[in-house]
Amino acid sequence: MAFAAAYGDYLVACPTREAARWFATATPGRSFAYEFADRNAPNLYARTPDFPLGAYHGSDTPYLFDYRVTGDLRLNPAQLRLSDAMMGFWSRFAAAGDPGGGWAPTAPAPYRPLSLAPDAVGPRDDFDAGHQCGFWAGIPRPASQAAAVTGAVLAEQR
Repeated sequence: MAFAAAYGDYLVACPTREAARWFATATPGRSFAYEFADRNAPNLYARTPDFPLGAYHGSDTPYLFDYRVTGDLRLNPAQLRLSDAMMGFWSRFAAAGDPGGGWAPTAPAPYRPLSLAPDAVGPRDDFDAGHQCGFWAGIPRPASQAAAVTGAVLAEQR
């Protein structure tokens, strides 16, 4: 589990933070960041590993869509409430460009994405520390990811 957390922080969480901060700088007041945080999200895979998956990449899909990959996937009552909140956020954002519901636009600093967990939706104040982003910032990223995260690819598109 520690390897999965470190791997996720290094390759997903902290680079996503950097991209969100770039967008927040480029489009002030119009960028919204979130972290899906249901550690008991249903397993969407046909196989069940010997370890808990936690809030893995893509685990938010059944909360937003009627998505069934394997068998009878069901959300518990708290997860259904989270699903309702998430669908509301996404619908309002699509309709008006603002998700509402207390979800503030992302600022470059401090980075406070909306944490989406059952019965615990709110800004996350400890994202950087929780994901060790200061530590991971000092370790070079794979070349294919580094350009996108630093904005080099985005700068070329301007």
